[in-house]
Amino acid sequence: MGISLCFRILLVLSFFCHLFAESDDVWSREDGADPLPVIYVHGLMGKAANYYQYGNWTQKYNPGQPVYYVWEDQGISGVFRSAWAQLEDLHEEIERIQKREGFRKFHLVCHSFGELLCQSYLKVYNHDCETFVSLAAVLGQFGLTGAVEEAVKKFLPMSEKAVNLTRDGAYQWLYTPALQASVPVAGFWKDPLHWEKYLAGNSFLPVVMGERELHPVGGGGGGDLESV
Repeated sequence: MGISLCFRILLVLSFFCHLFAESDDVWSREDGADPLPVIYVHGLMGKAANYYQYGNWTQKYNPGQPVYYVWEDQGISGVFRSAWAQLEDLHEEIERIQKREGFRKFHLVCHSFGELLCQSYLKVYNHDCETFVSLAAVLGQFGLTGAVEEAVKKFLPMSEKAVNLTRDGAYQWLYTPALQASVPVAGFWKDPLHWEKYLAGNSFLPVVMGERELHPVGGGGGGDLESV
């Protein structure tokens, strides 16, 4: 069984175990009338269409439950837009959906990088989210994901060394203001070998996760592992 298929099975099982293990009250309005809307948020390079099947299942097992999808920053368009910019896009789209459809409270189901955006949204903005469902959360990345790394090794000569070199030296580029302002991966690149540089140079993840407050730069909260 391939990695992709295993991932899809685990994704579906984890979502629906959470969705249907909860009592009916969690997925209904306070007055018990109509179920609260569910908003699906895609991951990096994902598309709203990837979640239509989940939406169909939601409505199948919860008849009458409204389902909406986030359309901003889909596919390649999200690759060159910073994490902060995409967070603002998410906030604005949720507000547009609320105003257009006339509801206040809702449930969020978010996948991968979309999960990080949703978690940040819940921390940064005033919101009316009733339930937050996290699928395959990205709480920082160091190196390539398994599938991407295997593809690189397969098609590029000498790529194994290149992959390790890219991972170990990526902080030098990703923690620059130019890439922080334009590339979402830069916003969640968490290099444990260069902790001080991560806290100082990454303008997104350590801020929304409160790590700068816990470990002020130069405040003795931890140093670069390469120097230990």
